[in-house]
Amino acid sequence: VTTDSNVTTDSNVTTDSNVTTDSNVTTDSNVTTDSNVTTDSNVTTDSNVTTDSNVTTDSNVTTDSDVTTDSNVTTPTDTTPTDTTPTETTPTDTTPVSGVKVVTSYSVAFEPPTRINYWSHDKRSFEESGGLKDLAAKLTIYKFYVNDKNEVCDADGNVLRGPNGIYTFGENGNATAAQAFQVKEIDITNETHPLITEDSPYKVWTNEIKAQFGENYTPQEELRAKHANKYPMKAYYHPNEQSDPDGLIGDGEPVYLGDFKIYIGVKGDYDLDNVVNVRDAQNTLIYYTEHYVSGKEWKLNDDPELDGEDGLIFYLINVNYRNGDKPTDPLDDPQKVSAKDAQSILIYYTEHFAGNEMEWEDIVGYDLLDSFYGDNYQ
Repeated sequence: VTTDSNVTTDSNVTTDSNVTTDSNVTTDSNVTTDSNVTTDSNVTTDSNVTTDSNVTTDSNVTTDSDVTTDSNVTTPTDTTPTDTTPTETTPTDTTPVSGVKVVTSYSVAFEPPTRINYWSHDKRSFEESGGLKDLAAKLTIYKFYVNDKNEVCDADGNVLRGPNGIYTFGENGNATAAQAFQVKEIDITNETHPLITEDSPYKVWTNEIKAQFGENYTPQEELRAKHANKYPMKAYYHPNEQSDPDGLIGDGEPVYLGDFKIYIGVKGDYDLDNVVNVRDAQNTLIYYTEHYVSGKEWKLNDDPELDGEDGLIFYLINVNYRNGDKPTDPLDDPQKVSAKDAQSILIYYTEHFAGNEMEWEDIVGYDLLDSFYGDNYQ
């Protein structure tokens, strides 16, 4: 499964008040559920989400020569990068003379995780369940010496000049990373994750229900709730979790980095009507016989994002994904849907229809200890 990401960091970025990274992430989700068996309760939810965001809010930290520090967060108005080299001596990291202060800016880079499919009842955080697999984030800090005119200089106060004149730092400044006396990269992967209000598949799922019926929704309302099944998630860097003082940017509040898409559904639900019933077992059996036994090309759904062996529907109906009935048994390789999956889905439905609160672990021997993407979460 590949997740596209368009998040870049330009290490030679013009600092217009700061050095910035502009990250525009667009997520377009159109959900159409078309199952092979007609259902009377199938839910189709269209979710069109467009996110356009500027990843980096620049942080200007001024420090005078007797080490008094002020912190000002600003957003640049001009982000056109240049790549000019100062003609004067490159500044070095040393104690500045009186009248010279230190200003700091930063940029970020974000690579989204690659895992995308989840069961709606999974209450583990994405981090706990391996949902942030392959996520990567980096913070780059740029420090400049400037005088009281916001002219970039060295520690001795010598102004830095380029082909177009004096380098300046500020809203209309033209300083680049080349004039920084210090450039520092910090790995912020461990401090990057969704907000706590949506940090698990279960929370994302129930947030939809609460949006429709309020906090105190009933079991009947839960069954009637409409779900998108596709969700654009937002990743945030949490500076307060960072141990490196240089990583404590801004006011400590989470910093938005970018989006990643996930898919959530009810385990055992073939037709995405968000309940498990006999039709799901029938459809699963049809898929098995037509695709695996007869060798036919068989669509699980007309939506290519939901179809195929890496799609959500396959993930939901492949309830027997280990080669055995113990959570320590090895995974099937390759993953496949079998008649046993159809049988297990039918047993789950009939037991719940009879009023028995039987869990998937009671039926197949395991439930959430999945490692579809190569990790072992046991």
